[in-house]
Amino acid sequence: MKLQFNKEKQNTQGVQFRIDPITNQNLTAIRNYYSEQASRRVTTGEICKQLINRHAEELKRTND
Repeated sequence: MKLQFNKEKQNTQGVQFRIDPITNQNLTAIRNYYSEQASRRVTTGEICKQLINRHAEELKRTND
């Protein structure tokens, strides 16, 4: 699954959560990859938002 990010950052709400060191390394790698692809800094919130929305869409399709 590949996420798509616009050049402009959307307005987001703050959310806090704790992650273990390995997950943090993976998140940093993902954030760096998408920041390079989008030619701007992609935030953790933007990544989480897209993952949540995509998963919700898949669940809706599964339940239909």
